[in-house]
Amino acid sequence: ARSTDGGLTWAASGLEGLEVASLVRAEDTLYATVSSSDPAVAGVYTSGDLGTTWTRVDAAFDARVSSVAVQGGKLFAGTLDESVWAAPVSCGP
Repeated sequence: ARSTDGGLTWAASGLEGLEVASLVRAEDTLYATVSSSDPAVAGVYTSGDLGTTWTRVDAAFDARVSSVAVQGGKLFAGTLDESVWAAPVSCGP
């Protein structure tokens, strides 16, 4: 869910019904991890509109992601299988 009024009201976002394991904001971009045994939904998602809509970063990356971080222009994803993945990201206009 997302709130645009400091948490007074909440609305469903594009990730409702999925188990979001972590969430990070890098400038105006959000990254969320979905940890699931279902490879059709597991992975990293991104939102450029602060949570209104979401897109999978890479549908081929179906690891059971448990955490995500952004640093130095790279997205890091930690998995439940004790792996860390890194990919370049664009965090601005």
